[in-house]
Amino acid sequence: MTAPSFDRVVGALDSLGCLPAHIDGRQNGRLRLMVRCPVHDDHSPSLSVEHIDDRTLVHCFAGCEAKSVVETLGLDWRDLFDESYERLNALSAPKDFVRADNASDLPFTLMGDVIANVPAEPEWAWDGYSAPGTVALFAGRPKVGKSTLTFGLIAAMLNGRPFAGRKRAAAACCY
Repeated sequence: MTAPSFDRVVGALDSLGCLPAHIDGRQNGRLRLMVRCPVHDDHSPSLSVEHIDDRTLVHCFAGCEAKSVVETLGLDWRDLFDESYERLNALSAPKDFVRADNASDLPFTLMGDVIANVPAEPEWAWDGYSAPGTVALFAGRPKVGKSTLTFGLIAAMLNGRPFAGRKRAAAACCY
């Protein structure tokens, strides 16, 4: 029993010297390991590596983020998946996908690239709650102050003043 993603992770761990010599990656008929984490100075195994379905999961019980583990291993998020990895790497261009006629102009992006590139924090129109160019919706029971809150926020937006203890940039708005 072997899996491409599990083999990639185990190979990377082995190249960094994180595997004991006797490890074969099997336990109870499944591909599962507890090894030393390559991210921190690990003296006893704290990194769980387990293959489930079509992917390999990594988890450091000492608290290292999975992203750090994957990067330290010299791998990419796509390396943690089996069949989809080979299929994604085999794609040469959007023409490899069957698309509807009206969708032919859509940009082509691999999901692994989306996962690996977390978007930057937006510039907030109302600090932490509303970004420019978005729609805000206040919902609640009748007579709890939704309209009052909305009018107060609109006044703050038009004047560029703080509202409810949060920074505000001057902006046009529609009610």
